[in-house]
Amino acid sequence: YVSIQLNNDSIIEGIETIELEIVSGEEGDNNNYVVGTQNTTTIEILDDDTVPDDQTGGFNILINNNYHNYQEENVKSYGGEEQDITGNVTLPDTDTINITGNNWKALDLAYTIAEDSVLTFEFKSDQRGEVQGIGLDKDTFLDTTLFQLDGTQDYGIQDFQYTDVGNWQSFTINLSDYYAVGEVKNYLVFANDDDSQSVSNSQFRNIELYDINGINGSIIDSDFQVLVALYNSTNGNNWYDNTGWNTLSNENVGDWYGVTVEGDRVVSLDLGSDNSALQQSVNNLVHAVALESGNNLSGEIPAELGNLSNLQQLDLSGNELSGDIPSELGNLSNLQQLDLSGNELSGDIPSELGNLSNLQQLNLSSNELSGDIPETLTDRSFTLILENPPYVVSEIPDQDIQPNDPLNLDISGHFADLNEDTITYEAENLPEGLTLDATTGIITGQITTTGTYSITVTGIDNDGSISDTFDINVSEEKLDLNNYNRVTGDDQTLGEADTITLDHNLQTITLDRTYKDPVIFAPSVSFNGSQPASPRITNVTSNSFDIYLQEPSNMDGFHIPETLSYLVMEKGTYQLSDGTLLEVGSLDTDATTNSSDRNLTPWQTIEFDIDFGDTPVIFSQVQTYNESDFVRTRQQNATSNGFQVVMEEEEIKARNGEGHLNENIGYMAITSGSGNSNPGFLTN
Repeated sequence: YVSIQLNNDSIIEGIETIELEIVSGEEGDNNNYVVGTQNTTTIEILDDDTVPDDQTGGFNILINNNYHNYQEENVKSYGGEEQDITGNVTLPDTDTINITGNNWKALDLAYTIAEDSVLTFEFKSDQRGEVQGIGLDKDTFLDTTLFQLDGTQDYGIQDFQYTDVGNWQSFTINLSDYYAVGEVKNYLVFANDDDSQSVSNSQFRNIELYDINGINGSIIDSDFQVLVALYNSTNGNNWYDNTGWNTLSNENVGDWYGVTVEGDRVVSLDLGSDNSALQQSVNNLVHAVALESGNNLSGEIPAELGNLSNLQQLDLSGNELSGDIPSELGNLSNLQQLDLSGNELSGDIPSELGNLSNLQQLNLSSNELSGDIPETLTDRSFTLILENPPYVVSEIPDQDIQPNDPLNLDISGHFADLNEDTITYEAENLPEGLTLDATTGIITGQITTTGTYSITVTGIDNDGSISDTFDINVSEEKLDLNNYNRVTGDDQTLGEADTITLDHNLQTITLDRTYKDPVIFAPSVSFNGSQPASPRITNVTSNSFDIYLQEPSNMDGFHIPETLSYLVMEKGTYQLSDGTLLEVGSLDTDATTNSSDRNLTPWQTIEFDIDFGDTPVIFSQVQTYNESDFVRTRQQNATSNGFQVVMEEEEIKARNGEGHLNENIGYMAITSGSGNSNPGFLTN
C-alpha cells in the first residue's frame, strides 16, 4: 500500500504518470519488495477545491480546502423547542442557506480550534429580527458564544455588525480570539430569532472554515489564475521583486511578495510604493530606492483582477501602468482600499467603481485621466483622491495667416482638467509679435515675417502639466486673405439659428438682425407625420424669409406640425479667430437630375473662393420658389477647391428628366474638424 500526499492539486490534476522508487526498508523473506526497485504507474489526480459530482446538490461548506455537503434533512434544531419554533430553511444553491421566521438551526461539524482558525462568510438580511447570527458549539444547547450580526435585542458576542442592509456583507472572524485553542466544536449554528413576528430572514453564503497554516499556502484556482494574469500582463519578469511570483506555482502564495492570503483566498495585493517590504532589511540599496516608487509594474491592468472577490486592498501605486482602468474592478465588493496613483493610466474613470460598497479610500491621483468624475462617486462617503494634471481635449489646429494679419487665438478650450482646477498657460517658441495671456489662454498679435512657426503650449495646474504643439504658417502665397472678411472681434455676427414648429402652411420667419445677403439652411425635420416632406424656402429678404413643408405631388399636400431647426448665414468668405475657414455663397440654375440616364444630369460646378487645403464640410439648399414642383439638392465630387450640385425633383419627374425652372441654391463650406471662435459670432 502506497499513500501519496499531494498539495496544490488545483494545479496538478487529471491523468498523470509517476515514477516510484523504494529507497528504504528492511528486506526479508516476508517482504515482497527490494530496495532500489523502480517502477511507473498511472494515477488520476482530482482537484478537491471543486465540488465533487456527488455533492452538487444541497449546501456546501469549505473546511480546510475540502467541501462538506449538507442536505435539508441534515439541518438540526438548535436551542430546543423554546427557540426553534416556526419558519423555514431552504438551500437555494450550493453556496447559500436561507433561514426565515423564528428559527435556530445547527449543522454537524467536527472542528478543532487552532491558533490560526478563521471563519469567513457573507451575510444578508432583508427583514430584521431580534437576534441574527452564527457560531460554533460543542452541543445543541443554547450558548452565548454566538456571534450576533444583527437584531433588535443584544445576545452573544457583539463585535461584528451587519450594516449594509439588504446587501451581502462579508465577515472574517479569528476564532481563537473567542474559543479555546484545542476545543472541539461539533456544530455550526445559526440564529434567526423573531419571537414577536416570525417574519425575519437570515441568509449565509460562501462559508469557509480553515486553519491559515493548515493548507500549505495554496489558494483556490480562480484566485491563482488572476495572479498569473496580473504577472503576465504587467511584465512580471522585470519587477524589482517577484519573489514567489516567478515560480507561477500555487504553493505558499501567502509568502509571495506583496500578497496576503487568508485561508485559500487572496485578500490583499500590495505592489505599490507603500509596500511594507520597504520596512524590511534590504541589502541592495538601489533595490530599496526603486521599491519606494513601486515595483516596476508596466503594461496594463488586467480585467481579471475583478475576479478576486475576497480582495480587501489593492495597491498598484507608483508603477508604470498605462491604458484604461478596467471597469471590472467594480466587481470587488469587499474592497476597502484601492490605490492606483502615480501611474500613467488614461481615459475616463469607470462609473462601475461606484459599486464598491465597502470602499473606504480611492486614490487615482497623478495619472493622465480625463473626462468627468462619475456621479456614482460624487455622493459617496469614502476618501476620494483624484489630483490629476490637465489633459488635451482636442489638438490645437494649425493656423494659416498672412504677414501682419491680426491673430486672436483662444487655446483654452483645447485643455481641461478632471478636477476642474484653474489652468494657466505657457508657450515655447512663440514668434516675435505674439503674446500669450497666461490666465485666459488667448494668443494675440501679428507676425511680420513669413515662415512656419512650431509652437508648444502647456497647460499647468497644481497637479502637473500637459502640452500640445501646433504650427502657424505665415505665407503670402497660400491664401489671398485680402478677399476674406476677417472675423477677430466680438462685435461681428455671421448668423443666427433657431428651432421652429412648421406645417404645410407658409410661415414667415422674422430674423433678429438685418443681413446684406443672407443664405438659409433648414435641412431636416422631425418625424411626427409619416408622409415624406421637405422644408421649402422662399421670399428671402434682409431680415426675414418664408418657409413651409412641401410634400411630393402623390401626397395630399397636408402635413401635421413638425419641428425643425434653421441656420442663417451672411454670404461671404471668412476666417474665424481660431483659423477656421468658412464660405457661404449661392448660384442660380435650372439643372435637374435625370435618373433614367445619369450621364445626362447637368451637374453644376461651384469653385470656392477659398483654398481650404482639405475637403470641407458642405451644406446646400434651394432658396427660392419659382416652380411649385417638389425639389431639393444633391451633391458630389467635393474637393478642397469646390463641389458639384444639382436639383432633384420627385421620383416620377426625375426619371423622365422633365426639368425645372431656374432656382437659387445656397451653399456653405466650412473647415472640417473641431475649433472655437470668439463669443458673438452666432446669435440665437
